[in-house]
Amino acid sequence: MWQVVYIASNKKQAENMKNRLIQEGFLVKIEPMGSKESDGYQILVPEGEALEVADFLSQSYDY
Repeated sequence: MWQVVYIASNKKQAENMKNRLIQEGFLVKIEPMGSKESDGYQILVPEGEALEVADFLSQSYDY
């Protein structure tokens, strides 16, 4: 199962976060939340990695 760990506001932000997480060795995919880019994008990781990814995000990104 995949777990949502972040909601990006646009595709560029989602791709940047996906690439950063992949560089750290995480398996990542992104999915649009609606039919328009302004609807946002979900950043998903395997359920077993979700806590580790959340910890990484909280240490690496200033929300």
